Order: sequence, then structure tokens, then C-alpha cells
Amino acid sequence: MKSYPNISDINLISVMFFNVKSETKWLIWDTSETGYVLQTWLHIDDGLAMAYVDRAAGRLNKEKWDSAIADCSRAIELDPNLAVAYNNRGWAYFNKGQHDSAIADFSRAIELDPSVATFYGNRASAYEEQGKKAEALADLQQCIALSLDPRFTEWARNTMQKLSK
Repeated sequence: MKSYPNISDINLISVMFFNVKSETKWLIWDTSETGYVLQTWLHIDDGLAMAYVDRAAGRLNKEKWDSAIADCSRAIELDPNLAVAYNNRGWAYFNKGQHDSAIADFSRAIELDPSVATFYGNRASAYEEQGKKAEALADLQQCIALSLDPRFTEWARNTMQKLSK
């Protein structure tokens, strides 16, 4: 018989039930550790790469870079074509000052899904930190071309102006 933690020990937001390979799985969202992320102790199936990406996003919000990197790396092991996992891991590397690793991950995310403005904006930020203005400007132009968010477009334009000086 499986043992589960006492439900009163967590700050429960919601429980999600779903079927994977004819077996019922359930995930509990808990605010106690990282805020609106999936807890691992209740059946996060190894086939659910997005569960790790979702938990990593919460850890990024809490600036838990190493934990986010671990979760994104696990997601990539499970689904090597999951662009958002590379992007999120790249963001954690960026915030740790590991810009070469960040650029590698942002580049892989772009290879997998070249339609996402955020991936270009993130890579532009890493290039900027490395003093690679030409590369940053090229990514910012692509970011502006793809972005549907006026605030993100404004950020990219302002960053371009700053780099062009």
C-alpha cells in the first residue's frame, strides 16, 4: 500500500486527475515550497515532461535556479524536443551568470520553435551581457517581428536603442 503525506500538511490549491496509459495519475498543486507548482511526491509520471517544466517555472519565480535547472533537465530527458524546457533552463543559467550555457539553451529552444519572441529576447539579453551587440540586435529585431505583447515589443525597442548608442 502506498503512503501519501497528510493532505493537511500542504496548502492545497487544486488536484488534477487524468489518465495516462490506463492508469489514473494525480497531481497536487502546492504553494508551500515554490508557489503554484506541482508536487513530485504524488505520481508525477516520468512521461509528463511538462509537469517538470511547470514546477521549474515556479522555482524560477522564487529564484531557485539550481532546482529549476534540475527540473528542466529532467523534462529535456523525457522530451528532448520541448522548447520551453530549454528556454526556462536557459533563463536559470542566465540568472546564475552562466551566459554560454544560457545561450546554448536559448538557441536550442529557437531551433525547436522559431516562432516564440521570448526565446529571442532571452538570448538577446545573454548576448548583451557578453558584449555581443550585433547578435543581441539581430535577436531583438526578430523578437519585435514576432511579439504580440506591446510591453515586450517596447522593451525590445528600448534595449535596441540602448545597444545602438
